[in-house]
Amino acid sequence: EEKPSLRYISNEVNDRILARCPSLSSFHPTCWLQNPFIAWSVMLFREQFWSYTYKREFLTAPDGGKVALDWFSEEEEEEEENHDDDDDDEKKGPQPDLPEDAPIMLIVSTLAGGPMSYPNCKPLSFFAQKGYRSVCYVKRGCGIQRPNPYVTAKAWCLLDYEDLTMAIDHISKKY
Repeated sequence: EEKPSLRYISNEVNDRILARCPSLSSFHPTCWLQNPFIAWSVMLFREQFWSYTYKREFLTAPDGGKVALDWFSEEEEEEEENHDDDDDDEKKGPQPDLPEDAPIMLIVSTLAGGPMSYPNCKPLSFFAQKGYRSVCYVKRGCGIQRPNPYVTAKAWCLLDYEDLTMAIDHISKKY
């Protein structure tokens, strides 16, 4: 058991909060968080039971490379090839019950990430439940659970934001 270091201004309100929250005066991690390998294993085990569905939309860059937009969806998963500017058949997208002016939550995934990695799927799900169009941007060659394979020699780079700009432009035109 550890005693956390708390920094606060001692006043009536803060003292009352501390008195009602004994967990703020001592800390003991759960058994599965005491070992990083056990915590990682539990996270992988939990991941098997997530049942989120995403509709993948591919965008083709001018050089032929592909990036993916994985839209949080209530429907069955589909893959769709894209995109020309005159392709407006699907104006509503994978969340058809949302209003046209619904806000959009765009998550730019990490190297290994995609919509199913924990740091991405939880916010996507949360914001979808709050009425946002939730979408995860998957870079060239990235994603472990749902890979976005390389089709050109150009790899993604943190300093190169052309693909991301293309995806943002596509989303803004679509909605």
